[in-house]
Amino acid sequence: RFLCPFPILSPSRLPPPPSSLSSKAEKAEKGRIFRPPAPTSSPFVLDTAGAGQGSRGGMSSPSKRREMDLMKLMMSDYKVEMVNDGMQEFFVDFHGPNESLYQGGVWRVRVELPDAYPYKSPSIGFINKMYHPNVDEMSGSVCLDVINQTWSPMFDLVNVFEVFLPQLLLYPNPSDPLNGEAAALMMRDRPAYEEKVKGNAFF
Repeated sequence: RFLCPFPILSPSRLPPPPSSLSSKAEKAEKGRIFRPPAPTSSPFVLDTAGAGQGSRGGMSSPSKRREMDLMKLMMSDYKVEMVNDGMQEFFVDFHGPNESLYQGGVWRVRVELPDAYPYKSPSIGFINKMYHPNVDEMSGSVCLDVINQTWSPMFDLVNVFEVFLPQLLLYPNPSDPLNGEAAALMMRDRPAYEEKVKGNAFF
């Protein structure tokens, strides 16, 4: 036998219906109760490239971020020369990192920021000759995962010049070369490789 766990009220014991409202008032009341809440404004602003990401506190567009990152780079004592007034193409003087074969050398690096920066990585290339397994000797383009593949909007231009490029010069990877000759020489004859690096440094 099925037993209902709740008491069943007979019609005579049912509570009286609430006082009826006029049809207009009833509609208004129902509309008030069931109307979905108005959307609230979001603190995030979509990037112009449609990446679906945003930023807070004044970082409302990629152009603002480009301006801030460029100013930060200049304030970090890097010599920056603009190509035009658009803040998307410029040259930076980069000094070889201490305790590396490139210490004491100075290289001119071309930087181009895409429209979607910082959601897309900057384009980096050495202008004067750089002898390195992971730098194309003709074009100066760089083979570096953090710039070419694993770039994040959390990174900025200071990271490129104070962390990523110094690490590239300190720890070359001959197993994934852009300059096959340099990679082969590094693995075959390290002293000869080091002499050639120093001979190609720009002081």
